[in-house]
Amino acid sequence: MTDLPTSSIAPSQSNGEDATRKEAMRKAGAEYFDKILAKAQAGKDPFKEPPRPRHTSTEAETVDPDLETVGRVLEGSKLYVISAFFVLASSCSPILAKGAMQALRTPCIQAFLHLLPAGGLLWAFTDVAPLTVGLAKGIAPTAACSALQVLSFFGALLYADVKLVVAWVVYCPSFLRAALELYQGRKPQQVHMVLMGFGGLGLLSSLLWGGWPGLLGVLSLLGWAVGQALRLAWDAVKRDRELAASILGDRGCEVAMEAAQQEARIRAGSLDFYRVCLPAVPILIMGFLCLEGKEVVNHELSVPDVSQLLLSVSCWAMACATGAMLANLPGRARRETLEPLSGFGQLAAIVGVQGVAAGWSAFSAALAVGSGAGMQLLRMCDRKHQPLLSNV
Repeated sequence: MTDLPTSSIAPSQSNGEDATRKEAMRKAGAEYFDKILAKAQAGKDPFKEPPRPRHTSTEAETVDPDLETVGRVLEGSKLYVISAFFVLASSCSPILAKGAMQALRTPCIQAFLHLLPAGGLLWAFTDVAPLTVGLAKGIAPTAACSALQVLSFFGALLYADVKLVVAWVVYCPSFLRAALELYQGRKPQQVHMVLMGFGGLGLLSSLLWGGWPGLLGVLSLLGWAVGQALRLAWDAVKRDRELAASILGDRGCEVAMEAAQQEARIRAGSLDFYRVCLPAVPILIMGFLCLEGKEVVNHELSVPDVSQLLLSVSCWAMACATGAMLANLPGRARRETLEPLSGFGQLAAIVGVQGVAAGWSAFSAALAVGSGAGMQLLRMCDRKHQPLLSNV
């Protein structure tokens, strides 16, 4: 038997495969066009892709258990982390701001430079409502007090000893609150009176050991106290209509009550933001009116001076931002719990920088800080009837 040549078989096989492929492609094309025509006849877009099916709860992708554990740990420790950053930033702010003031002796411009980044951080980390006429009426009293206190604080840092400034800032609110209670006919508790006496003794000793701050330093400290007194008076007036009428009169009482109602509608984040940002521009304008711009032009800052200024601004902004975060945490230790305690951290930072030079003035300032912090914390316990760090 003779074998057929392979050349005669190959063309026939190739033609058969081509015919099969063409038939399959024709059928696929016919099916595709049939689907397109069916969609077009039904009034649908024939070329629109169907929506992808969404994952149901049972079809959802599972999360790595290790990531879930890390998330729970971070969520549970959020309060501690924010509190640690708040205390750290608050502790370093006075001594860094004192160094920045020595490098550039312009209280108004320094206050503006510290307020501006703080407002930026608050804008980024808090929910800020748009500024309206009603919101401006509600925030005006608090913003005015804040502007006076910030400007006086930087003036006091320039003309007075930083330890005296820290002691004054921590002790003065408790002393003024006790004076307000006496004005309203309420006698402070015995333990408050004892702490007030020790704090006054500490302030006097701090003046004797640290040196007299001079006229501008005294005016700056008194300006801060006036701002705090106005803030306490505003808190008392907006809660007691009779007291508002006796102090402001009928017309002033109506204006104060309207402002208090507008302030009550403002969220905590918006209140913190506008309390920081609104005073910034008026303080800057005051600085240029006081010819502080000439000091900026004539003074050439060195690299260490600029570094210290940037550190001071960063700490101030971090303290404002973390303080606002603490105020927004529900059912937890609030900012007013840590603010008096941070006074000890401020003194520790000052002693760490000044060393032996701090001397007895640091001990005297610590006595005033301890008395002021003790009065504030005791008053918080009396108001809340619960431990200071409950739910922490």
